[in-house]
Amino acid sequence: MHRAAVDLRLDRGLSDFNISHSGVIAGTWRIPAPRSASGPLEWASKGWELTAIFKAHTGTPFTPTLGTDGDPLGLNSSDPWDYPSRLGGSGCKSLVNPGNVNHYIKTECFSLPAAPSQAFYDQYCDPSFTFPTCINLRGNAGRNILPGPGLINLDSSLIKNTRISGISDRLNVQFRAEVFNLTNRANFQVPTLPDNTDLYDSTGSANSAAGLLTSTTTTSRQIQLGVKLIW
Repeated sequence: MHRAAVDLRLDRGLSDFNISHSGVIAGTWRIPAPRSASGPLEWASKGWELTAIFKAHTGTPFTPTLGTDGDPLGLNSSDPWDYPSRLGGSGCKSLVNPGNVNHYIKTECFSLPAAPSQAFYDQYCDPSFTFPTCINLRGNAGRNILPGPGLINLDSSLIKNTRISGISDRLNVQFRAEVFNLTNRANFQVPTLPDNTDLYDSTGSANSAAGLLTSTTTTSRQIQLGVKLIW
């Protein structure tokens, strides 16, 4: 016999949810040429610009899930899934391992939903699972409690402006060297839903791929050279 969904969760405060923050800093430095420069040295030293765009993001919040391969809550839903339960104790104040692409989610800080008593289990829980596991009980983990990996990205360009006054006062030949993701930092996306956010499958077995980061939000370091005519 499969029991219907049971929800014992209390309303949680905003402290249980993650809010992402982002910022952008951009600037241009027109590199001054030596005042005493003349001739070829003046041409080589004038017209240089250095630009940079720095972006930072704390990460998109996401949700730990359970049993999307089945129907753990017995709702006959086209989008079947459940929340696991969050555990306290040492090491579980933070629920993620920053920088660990193979085990980003601290799966040891979660468990299958459990019945609070034998009487509750007997009345409400799916007897296919051994007490105290109650697969059709919504866990207390909740929505968007996990912070994403975050993003730090620096793009920069070095520009040389050369005025061709012999042709036109407005003609400028601009040589550009542009570098994207200058620090070559791997900025990972949140784990893929549900393959890497499911901590357990619908049978209660642990998902070995839980917390695996498989894709990035930015490219690796890219260098681009170009010439631009401005008139």
